[in-house]
Amino acid sequence: MELLSERLRVIADMIDHCGVMADIGCDHGYLSIAMAGEKKVTKAIAMDLRSGPLEHARKNIRKYGLEDIIDVRLSDGMQMLSPGEADMIVIAGMGGPLMTRILDRSPGIVGTASELILEPQSEPETLREYLSGRSFPDSKGREKIFFSIKDERFVKEEGKYYPVIKYLPSSKRQILSEEEKLFGPVLIREKPPLFREYLENCRKKYRSLAEKLEKTVSSGSRNAEKRLAQIRDMEEMISAIIHLNKYEEG
Repeated sequence: MELLSERLRVIADMIDHCGVMADIGCDHGYLSIAMAGEKKVTKAIAMDLRSGPLEHARKNIRKYGLEDIIDVRLSDGMQMLSPGEADMIVIAGMGGPLMTRILDRSPGIVGTASELILEPQSEPETLREYLSGRSFPDSKGREKIFFSIKDERFVKEEGKYYPVIKYLPSSKRQILSEEEKLFGPVLIREKPPLFREYLENCRKKYRSLAEKLEKTVSSGSRNAEKRLAQIRDMEEMISAIIHLNKYEEG
């Protein structure tokens, strides 16, 4: 039986074989169980801030006989993880700003990881902007380690769209344009069908908002005029990405 939802399966498919995976915000532990069962990891550390989901995770892990492979820890973010303990860090099921705070509180742990897989459920631009400008200490606390986007996937679950982003260590800072921060450099370049669908929906939403605000602007509201300009800028940006994709296809 498939344990993973469509969203978690996309995350799982991005995971290459590695040593130790830390699953931050593991909920019921399904990702760790699946990765251990598929032998993609030699060990998994399933961590969550809430004791209830962790107890469910323990029961599920016992059910599949994976107690020797999966360690369960009650932890606020990565506080119960040691530097160098995890090769891969997976954070999923939370917003971009919260992910950013979790990463920022544990620079020594992030800097010793060989891979990050992040699935922000809101404001992914916050996360992309943060990691494009942040360096982390290496295992000796000396060298600056940056992380660059290596791959991005897009998934739709229960009517909502989610990006999944893979980061690898780099010696150089990754410079992203505003469009790339908002929508992702790999997604813009590779244009998967779901991403195009998402862009079209976003453009329709901004176009509808602009039409509604135009009536308010006509009555002399300066705030509405400023907001309308911002919305039109976003609509133009999205249209440019869509047209670029169509141009590249031709």
